Amino acid sequence: MQIKAQIPNALTLGNLACGFTAIILVLLNKPEDIGWLVAGLMAVAMIFDFFDGFLARALKVASPLGLQLDSLADMVTFGVLPGVMAFTILNNNTGSPLHLVENAAEAANFVPGIANPWALWAIMIPVLSGYRLGKFNIDTRQGGVFYGLATPANAFFFLSLFLIFAYDSPFNRGKSLWDLTPSLLSWLTHPMVLIPLVTLFSLLLVSEFKLIAFKFKGYGFKANWAKYTFAATSLILLIIFFYKAVPLIILLYFAFSIVDNYILKK
Repeated sequence: MQIKAQIPNALTLGNLACGFTAIILVLLNKPEDIGWLVAGLMAVAMIFDFFDGFLARALKVASPLGLQLDSLADMVTFGVLPGVMAFTILNNNTGSPLHLVENAAEAANFVPGIANPWALWAIMIPVLSGYRLGKFNIDTRQGGVFYGLATPANAFFFLSLFLIFAYDSPFNRGKSLWDLTPSLLSWLTHPMVLIPLVTLFSLLLVSEFKLIAFKFKGYGFKANWAKYTFAATSLILLIIFFYKAVPLIILLYFAFSIVDNYILKK
């Protein structure tokens, strides 16, 4: 067994290890105690996910095993982890009018440890992420578009909501609804908004909706105006708003994709 051939696989397994560690942290700790650590682990996993394929091509050791490992790692980090984050937000939310109990032990007649049965709605994210990743592996279509929302983009959207819930939202248990005034973005973590968002983004994962893919056949501005403009705008938003910019960036991603794929290319 060539060591060189295992270098990309080691990075892929590093992605999986980051995802698994983050899941354990989210399940066992308060969001405000581990939010940034989880974000760091997901960022490292994303770097591993990029460079495993890059190195496999550069070292000319791409293999069917690497392809399968990549999907399995992505399922953990970009499929299960965002589902666990959405579950945690819903399960620890003090927003009305969904019925919530203050003590998880009071919900023992349902499932021990689950304070809000609606939190199980988050299962849509890993289920449809798994379907998307399996479908992607056998999709032979090529081009400058993604069909449906990519799992990393979906995962970072829910990571942003997790950070907003942890550090900005008065709907987080332990934060007073009287001492904090909800910001506009914090309402995205309210159950009555988050449950529809979970549904919408899960369905987008398996949709045929055309979204911009950052694959370049050439680097001219005219052919890639949407990619360059979106990237520049996203960078500015991140500098100004940091993690709170992600929902806005996702909205822009949809807008640029609609203009580029459905209006200009009619």
